[in-house]
Amino acid sequence: MIEHIIETLKHKFRTNCSGAAAVVFALVLPALFAAVGLAVDLGQAHNLKTRLNNALDKTALAAGTLAGGESYIQETAGKFFHANYPDDRLGEIVDLQINVGDEIVTVAATAQVKNRFMSLLGKPYTEVSAEAEATKAFWNSIELALVLDITGSMAGQRIVDLRNAASALVDIVIRDSDQHHEDIYSKIALVPYSMGVNLGSYAGDVRGPVASGTCTSPGCQRFRFRNPFNQWVTFDVSNCVSERSGAFAYTDDPPSTAYVGWNYPAGNNPCPPNPVIPLTDNKDLLKSQINSFQAVGSTAGHIGTAWGWYMLSPHWGYLWPEESRPAPYDTERLYKIAVLMTDGEYNSPYCNGVISQDATAGSGSMANKINCNAPNGSSFEQAEHLCDAMKEDGILVYSIGFHIDNLAEAKAIMEHCASGPDYYYLAEDGDQLDAAFRDIARKISSLYLSR
Repeated sequence: MIEHIIETLKHKFRTNCSGAAAVVFALVLPALFAAVGLAVDLGQAHNLKTRLNNALDKTALAAGTLAGGESYIQETAGKFFHANYPDDRLGEIVDLQINVGDEIVTVAATAQVKNRFMSLLGKPYTEVSAEAEATKAFWNSIELALVLDITGSMAGQRIVDLRNAASALVDIVIRDSDQHHEDIYSKIALVPYSMGVNLGSYAGDVRGPVASGTCTSPGCQRFRFRNPFNQWVTFDVSNCVSERSGAFAYTDDPPSTAYVGWNYPAGNNPCPPNPVIPLTDNKDLLKSQINSFQAVGSTAGHIGTAWGWYMLSPHWGYLWPEESRPAPYDTERLYKIAVLMTDGEYNSPYCNGVISQDATAGSGSMANKINCNAPNGSSFEQAEHLCDAMKEDGILVYSIGFHIDNLAEAKAIMEHCASGPDYYYLAEDGDQLDAAFRDIARKISSLYLSR
């Protein structure tokens, strides 16, 4: 650039050889040379400043999202800065400072560029300094209970769709372990439900020990009762449970305070084979259990709802292995979330451990019901109370209705239980169910990071 201007001036001088022009040229040329050279050097410095600011802004924002100790944040942010400010471009970094405060991350740098003109005046380099800062983000932990309908109406393609969609959510929500995020975690509990919830080896701890023999009140291996036709019927106890009644019906008080209900199922409406899984970050275990779901039984959605709450309740933690125990409700930087999913109306309330005579359509034969009404009311009413209580404890509730477009009561309970309109989903096929689970997973993932 400088050479071009000088050559232009020389050409003009040759075409005008008057003595006056020669004098003017001799006087002006050094000043022009200096001005142009200074402009070039200052332009380089300006470009360097812009480049430095861009790299620092990106680094500060990235550093603000990092969890871990000061040295880890500094090391990781330093690598990020150099990736955005490679050595083969304009300017050389002579100093980089990354300061990690309680709430602010500050990144400052000084770079230098070689001068073309000012080096002739004894200033070989121009130094440029810049600084950027960002508010530190906070990583949050996630405890999530998946309350999933595996009733008989889910047989066939529906249960396949559920397996696929729920597995996709697990892959998104469960983060890979990171040694720098030791205090931050994401865990999921599984609550598959149909006519009850299978507690597996935990059944005795939550509904009480089983006495041998046959009794005419709940608590024995076999329960003999009268159905609505006044006929004697005998059912065997199962590892499933029903709701508890009385003062603790809509609380998360532990079973050491009040046991949950017994469950004596009919042979054609059996306890589902898939048990609950307490909170875990083991993706393989979760997906293996999900892929083993079998569709069977009627819809005691209120019992599934209750167990979604219990799985997140710190009051029930003593039942589970230490790594599966929920944290206290008031734990900082922790979200407790339940996802409720159904493909039908809740229809199976209990009385004395057997589906009650006032259970609604789809709950099984009247001959297999007990001759008393559910003391807590309908399954729908119980689910309403449980959802309200769960949300009062600070649990976020998402709900998904699957193939329920023509089921007014099912839609009503899903809408009621959701924490808001944006937490309520309807899906009429497998693709929509997958999209709903993925959208919920993305929303949950967005909760990991907050400013």
